[in-house]
Amino acid sequence: MVWSNEQIDILNQLLGQHGF
Repeated sequence: MVWSNEQIDILNQLLGQHGF
């Protein structure tokens, strides 16, 4: 699976909200 920069950015934001 190839991750685009936009997908990684969204994931980082979601994980950051949960304290990970």
